[in-house]
Amino acid sequence: MTQFLVDYNLDIALFAIVATGFCVFVSRSVIGSAAPRHVLVSVWLFTVVLVLCGALSAGLLGERERGRLRGMLEGICPTYAQEMVKLGLTSITLNTPPDDPNYLRLIEAQKRWQDVNRTVNDIYTFARKPDGSIALLVDSETDYDHNGKFEGEREQRTSIGEPYEATETLLQAFNGTPEFDEAPYTDRWGTWVSAYVPVFNPDGSVHSVAGVDFDAKNWTHAIAFYRASALVFFSILIVATVGGIAYVQMARADVARERRAEAELRAAWEQAQSASRAKGAFLASMSHEIR
Repeated sequence: MTQFLVDYNLDIALFAIVATGFCVFVSRSVIGSAAPRHVLVSVWLFTVVLVLCGALSAGLLGERERGRLRGMLEGICPTYAQEMVKLGLTSITLNTPPDDPNYLRLIEAQKRWQDVNRTVNDIYTFARKPDGSIALLVDSETDYDHNGKFEGEREQRTSIGEPYEATETLLQAFNGTPEFDEAPYTDRWGTWVSAYVPVFNPDGSVHSVAGVDFDAKNWTHAIAFYRASALVFFSILIVATVGGIAYVQMARADVARERRAEAELRAAWEQAQSASRAKGAFLASMSHEIR
């Protein structure tokens, strides 16, 4: 759901709809149509400007967080690849027996790295079979739930040579260039975004591809959090700004009503005084005529 909202900018669309609805409510129900035209124009102008600023800020903050996460994964993957090469990765082939010392050393290293760095959800390597298909090479046990145990089939070690349905990005990494698969994809272990880096033989050919996984849910939630933070901030600005204009207009309307009421009372008092004077003059005149 979160991925859907971010991919299609529905969070920004919802923000714009709510802000517009709030502006309509304030314009019609709080300020009213009797308000001066410049007040209504100010309300809509501030709303439009803040909505645009909010949408732009949400997009920029989301992309900055996306870039930060991508840079982290793209920086970590080559480091692990280099360490695996030092531990003898290039000596491992799809025909290597599971009790090979180098293979077991690599397995233990992967487990240790995953325990130390829980930002990364998985570390593994792929190799290409003679028919061009892709298979897992070194992929250790993975404690996904971090309970200190490798429970269930999902957390078990993957056998050397297990077939893997490769993404287009992974296949490109076998051409010798680092790649990043930002589009979340799902395999039997979960849904991920991944960084890949080729591992080269001494003769310069690609021996395998090392990969690291990052949970796609955490990836999306991190980006969505920064987008939402910007939208919430600008929502508060809209409420404060438009609400402030409405409050000032209502206060002015109250003052105007009080002044009109005061003027009406003064006019009524003056009229009463005039009538009283006229009555007194009439009575005085009648008294004089009677006498």
